[in-house]
Amino acid sequence: MQRHRYSIEDDRFKITIKYPYKEKIFLKPNGRLSVDKNNCLVFISKESKIWHEKYKTPQKIILEGKWNLDEQYKLSFCLRKTKTQFEGDKLYFKTHLVGASAQSLVLAIGSQQDTKLEGVYNVEILKLNGRWQADRFNQLSFLVTRSYSGYDTLTLQGMWAVKNNCIVFRRKKTKLLTKDNIHEEIVFKGFWQILRRNCLSYVLDVKSNSTFAFKVNFGTTNIMAKKDVIKYRVGIGSEKKVREKIFSLSGTWTFGRERGLFFNVDYGNNKFKTIKFGFTVYLAQKEKIVLELQNDVGEKLGIQVCFTKSFWKRDARCFLRFKNMTKNMRVEAGVDIVW
Repeated sequence: MQRHRYSIEDDRFKITIKYPYKEKIFLKPNGRLSVDKNNCLVFISKESKIWHEKYKTPQKIILEGKWNLDEQYKLSFCLRKTKTQFEGDKLYFKTHLVGASAQSLVLAIGSQQDTKLEGVYNVEILKLNGRWQADRFNQLSFLVTRSYSGYDTLTLQGMWAVKNNCIVFRRKKTKLLTKDNIHEEIVFKGFWQILRRNCLSYVLDVKSNSTFAFKVNFGTTNIMAKKDVIKYRVGIGSEKKVREKIFSLSGTWTFGRERGLFFNVDYGNNKFKTIKFGFTVYLAQKEKIVLELQNDVGEKLGIQVCFTKSFWKRDARCFLRFKNMTKNMRVEAGVDIVW
C-alpha cells in the first residue's frame, strides 16, 4: 500500500502523490472533511470512481495524528506514521468556536470545496471527543482522546467568566479586511462543588471525570449567610502573565433535616444543585453563630459561615437551640436538632 502526503493549501484539502522514479502529482479533490468517533481526520471525496482508479487513491481517507490549538486559535493536525501516510505532515485550519459539551469541543472551519467556484466556501463542523479539565494556570483545557493512545491538550487561551452561576468562555477577534469584531461564546453546563481546601470544582460529567478543578482563594474566610454569596479569587493566565479575578457564586443557605448545611445554587431553567457541607458550630458573639465548614470526610475547608439571629426570623427556636449548644462545648454536625 502506497503512502501519500497530505496538506491544506488555499483552504483546500491537498494530496501529494509521488510514484517511484516519477514526478510528483498534486491533487485537490472535491470533498468534505469531518472527524470520526476516534478523533481521526476523515476526508470523503466527491470525485468519481474513475478518478480514484486513475490516481490509485481511496474515496475515503482516514488520517491519524495529534491535534493542537495555538494562541491564535489556529488548529493543526500533525500526522503520525502509518501504512498510508508519512510522519510529520501538518494540516492547518482557521477555526471558530461553536460549542462544547461535557465530552466534546465543537469547532467550525471554512474550506473551499469546488475548484469551479473560486472564493465560495463551505463551513465544516469538527466535533472532537474527550473531556475537560483546568490546567495549572486555571485555563480551560480539552483533552482530545487519541485513536491510538493518550490525549492531546487543546487550551482555550484567555479569561473565562461566570454568568448565572455557569462558566462562560468568550473570545473576540477582528477580521483583517473589514476590521469588524466577531464574538464567539461557549457556555458550559455543569454544577459547582467545594470538596477540599482552596479548590473549587465545576463538574460537567461525573462518569467521564470531565471537571474543572480550580485553585482558588475564597474572597473571605468569614461569609455572612444573609448575603447568600460565596466569593472567590482565582488567577487565570499562563507562565508569562496571570490575571486575578473575583467571582461570586450566588445561592441560598439552608439546613437539612438530616445532617449538614446546604448551599442551594440556581442555574436557570428551574435547575438547582446543592453543595453540601459538614460543620463545627460555635458561638462567636451574643447574636452570632459561626459554622466552620468541612467536606464529607470531615476535613476543614478554611471557610466560616456566620449566622445572625435575623437569619432565623421565621424559626427563632433553631437559633436558640444552636446558642444553647455552644455555651460549654463545640458541637459537630449531625446532632439531633428539633426543627
